[in-house]
Amino acid sequence: FSYETLGSDLSSLHLLQLLVRVGNMRRVLEVGTYIGVSTLFLAEAVGPEGRVVTIEIGDEFAAIARKNFARNDMESRIELLQEDVFAAFPRLTKAGESFDMIFLDADKGRYGDLLHPLLALLRPGGLFVVDDIFLNGDTLNDPPTTDEGLGVRNLLDRVAALPDYARVILPYGNGQLLLLKPK
Repeated sequence: FSYETLGSDLSSLHLLQLLVRVGNMRRVLEVGTYIGVSTLFLAEAVGPEGRVVTIEIGDEFAAIARKNFARNDMESRIELLQEDVFAAFPRLTKAGESFDMIFLDADKGRYGDLLHPLLALLRPGGLFVVDDIFLNGDTLNDPPTTDEGLGVRNLLDRVAALPDYARVILPYGNGQLLLLKPK
């Protein structure tokens, strides 16, 4: 199996690590664990004092991810929340969680609905990374032909209306959007 079939492509995974290291980020939230490949890359980058909180609703994927975390001796750096992301928001908000970076790679159909609640968890000056924004070109269709394409287009429309956010789209993998929250 390739990294692409198991999660993000290798160049995107290394880009995530570089962003974490350059920004000296220690607290990362990942939405969409899948089997934990990107989680492991993030956990390696935050270092032994860092922490990655990752959210995965799927029982089978969460179980595989936990095994992968244990095999790679990264359990101390990773907290897996096995629930729907919207169910996790009240707990993260109540706990006063604030993250240096948020990586979104989950249910593309809900990307637009996730933008503002996730940005509320991002510290001022923090980085928000959204994976798969090209969605194999569907976000460029008028209108997008899938629910996933509509969700990503919704997110992109909402991002366009954000004041004071630095933003860039990178052609890595299936496209990545980087947003820098104003300080």
